[in-house]
Amino acid sequence: MKKLAIVLLGILVLGTSSCRKVTEEYYTIPNKTIYDVVQENEWITNDGGVTYSFSIPLSEINQNVYDLDGILVYGTFVDGEDEPIPNVFEGISYTYAVRVGAIIIKVQSTDLGVINRPGALPVKIVLIPSEQ
Repeated sequence: MKKLAIVLLGILVLGTSSCRKVTEEYYTIPNKTIYDVVQENEWITNDGGVTYSFSIPLSEINQNVYDLDGILVYGTFVDGEDEPIPNVFEGISYTYAVRVGAIIIKVQSTDLGVINRPGALPVKIVLIPSEQ
C-alpha cells in the first residue's frame, strides 16, 4: 500500500509540474524594399570614364537608419535575376556607398581602365531595421 501511494504521488508530481505552456511574444518590424532604375544617361563620370556613379536619393535613410540598420543593394544584370552588390559582371565592378539621404552606386573596370557608360541598371534596396 505504501509503495502504491509513493508511485501515485510521483505520477501526480510529474504530471502537474511538467504541463506548463510557455509562450513568448515576438514583435518584428518588417524590412522595407525600394525599387529604382538607373538609366544609362544618368551615370556621371568625373574622371574621364574610369569611374561612373549615380546617387539615389532616399529620405528613408536618416541618421538612425544610417547608424543602426542594415542596408542591402541588389542589381539586375541579366535575365531578371537580382544579384547582390558589390559584384563583378563582365569585367566591370559594381559597388555602393551609403550616406544619410542617399545611396551612391559606383561602376568601374576591374583593371581601373576607361570604360563605356554603363547601361540601365534596375536596383533593389532593402532596409533592414535592427533591434538596438
